[in-house]
Amino acid sequence: MLAPDDIYISPLDLNVEQGRIETPFKPVMRFGTPIFAASGTAAGIVALNYLGQRLLDAVRRSAVPISDHLHLLEPRGYSLHGPIPNDAWGFMLGSDRTFGRKSWELGSQGTRIRVEICHNGRGIEEQDAARLFEPFFTTRAKGTGLGLAIVRKNLDQHQGSIRLHPNPPRGTCATVLLPAVPEKAEASTSRRPLAQLKS
Repeated sequence: MLAPDDIYISPLDLNVEQGRIETPFKPVMRFGTPIFAASGTAAGIVALNYLGQRLLDAVRRSAVPISDHLHLLEPRGYSLHGPIPNDAWGFMLGSDRTFGRKSWELGSQGTRIRVEICHNGRGIEEQDAARLFEPFFTTRAKGTGLGLAIVRKNLDQHQGSIRLHPNPPRGTCATVLLPAVPEKAEASTSRRPLAQLKS
């Protein structure tokens, strides 16, 4: 029960109507304060909904130079705003992906190291998949089309590879394979004289 002059402020989350999350998503904050009659008897509550997208937009505008690296998190580490829009609102959408819990896996395949990174977002359109590693190909309005091309070139220079594949029921996984350096060979290389390492 709110006392006189108390104001309730809810966490920022998604608007829910009749038990279902409203779509398109509408971030909201709720404010409430009690109303009392002259006799001191509680007469009701004034409740206001604030469209939280205005707040998120203001945060993004205030950090334009780093907006593509900015993460706004709620107390448990779930994303409210970040570089990957599909990560947002996971606490309301049944996702366990928080800022501190990365969807990645490290394993080995014989003499190769495998790193797999997955997300559960919209995924990649089939017609785009074959071209994603082409220089200057992009599906983003402000994209350069160089990111994945540079990744593949660097992996090629290290005898590695990268493959994109579906992450059922939705999303995409990127599997990176890199050659593993045997421990003895690595130790032997580290003990070589500097002159030999430079040659």
